[in-house]
Amino acid sequence: MSQFQDDNSHFRESQAVNSLNEGFSVRLVAQMGNLRLSQADLMRIADITKSSVSAYCNGNRLPPSDATIRISKALDVRPEWLILGTGPKEDSKVVSPHVAESDSDQGIWRGGLKPASPP
Repeated sequence: MSQFQDDNSHFRESQAVNSLNEGFSVRLVAQMGNLRLSQADLMRIADITKSSVSAYCNGNRLPPSDATIRISKALDVRPEWLILGTGPKEDSKVVSPHVAESDSDQGIWRGGLKPASPP
């Protein structure tokens, strides 16, 4: 393999990584906006450092898998959607038998107000 082929292969790999980072960043920032979360909010909820959140939001790098899971949970999205932009954005919601169908979006249970979710 020539030096040129080696450099060209590295360039294509670098472009793919940059595209993945940018896509992740776009989806991350968009979902944060949908939920009205700041970087400080995400930092606190997902237990991630300020510099890491900034790097993810700016498309400078991807989070490791454990951080990706925490971010996905904080944003209520599927990790594969956040990373790759494929598949459903959210898990299908299963309505609890304790929730009246017409009241499921308001969080009203048949037995009264829906209890707070654990942190």
